[in-house]
Amino acid sequence: MSIKVQGKETGTSTPRMKATVLRKWIDLVFDTYPPDTAAVLKSRGDRFANPVSYTIVSNLGKILDGLLDGVELETLFPCLEEIIKIRAVQDFTPEAAVCFMSLLKQAIISEPGFKIADGMNVKIDRLSVSCIDIYNDCRNRIEIIRAREKEKSAINLQRMMGVLKEER
Repeated sequence: MSIKVQGKETGTSTPRMKATVLRKWIDLVFDTYPPDTAAVLKSRGDRFANPVSYTIVSNLGKILDGLLDGVELETLFPCLEEIIKIRAVQDFTPEAAVCFMSLLKQAIISEPGFKIADGMNVKIDRLSVSCIDIYNDCRNRIEIIRAREKEKSAINLQRMMGVLKEER
């Protein structure tokens, strides 16, 4: 895959080009958070001091690398899932939770002289659609966990009230 730079198409992006796009993409994703949260995320840090930032930054980097290297899109799904798992439990609408892929396009075209090559555009769109399915799977898992927790709480409450005898 490639990014067009000043009218030329480059099959292998330069490290500077990649770093510029990645930095802009990370900033755009972090800007989807409230200002205080965005400031904490942008402080980055290591995976222990700021695990959410670390997870987002490292997986965005892997996604961009994969797109530029032309890997099969399915190999990028675990990276998408890591980011979406975080965003699925936060106060985002479904659209906002998965918008980070479309922000890659914005990161590319916002740089003077950078354009999205046709093949890259299609792959970003396909990953964006896949994000919706991954998000729905994550939300379904969350609902199953919540239902189980409610059931456990109800059983424990009944035990405490003496309605149910404890199993031994």
